[in-house]
Amino acid sequence: MKMKFLTVFMVMVIFGCSSNSENGVSSDGLADKPIANQREDYEKSDVYNEESSSNSEDLSSSSTDFSSSSFADQSANSEYVIPSKISGSLNEYTKQFTSDAQELFFDSSVLAYYGYGYSPTSVSDSYLMDGFYKLDKDSLNTVFPGIRERIAEKHEGKDCGYYLMVVGDGGQPTGYVVQSVQKDSVTLVPVVRSGEMCKYSSAYKYLGMLIENCSGDDLSKASVSVKKYVSETWNCNDEKSSANAYGYWIREDLM
Repeated sequence: MKMKFLTVFMVMVIFGCSSNSENGVSSDGLADKPIANQREDYEKSDVYNEESSSNSEDLSSSSTDFSSSSFADQSANSEYVIPSKISGSLNEYTKQFTSDAQELFFDSSVLAYYGYGYSPTSVSDSYLMDGFYKLDKDSLNTVFPGIRERIAEKHEGKDCGYYLMVVGDGGQPTGYVVQSVQKDSVTLVPVVRSGEMCKYSSAYKYLGMLIENCSGDDLSKASVSVKKYVSETWNCNDEKSSANAYGYWIREDLM
């Protein structure tokens, strides 16, 4: 399944600890395939069909501002600097979209979600493609600022590996949650707003998820199933409804 997302590089590093998620998530008609082959099928799925091209437009010149909640400023005269400010915990992230913790949650192996977006000047070009990448400890802070020190402090003596899950985001704003991590399959949940004629930016960037792998399983070839979640509390027709779908969020025990 090919995943089509908005212009953000979503990188998720997954630690292969046992998941606390037992309920599988359906793929909404998307057959499991290696992640490298998912984007085309994702584009053909119903995940974004409700927000058809007639409802999408380039918002770069409009009054809608995604910069404060998604992407860092990038000066034309300097290299892209990865923001390091923590937005909150992963639980706080999902609570923006639902009051029911059983409906939307991160798998226990997900340590962090970096949704500010990456560029070729901020991370290695090899990470700028949807997929799973095994990271050594020396590389953690490159894509998740300050996370190595937090892991060392909270998980001293724990022998685990790390994976970066990269997701392309092609229409802002959209939230992302990794809800299940198994040996050979991962469930990704794009979170979209409820409401009529919701508008999306046409930018494309990459986002990252950090996954902890304590079992030694190889996640590099895991298939990804996609299940859309429509948030009733995040509504594009309600001026008082807002959410930070991007930012930098980490697991509670690392706060």
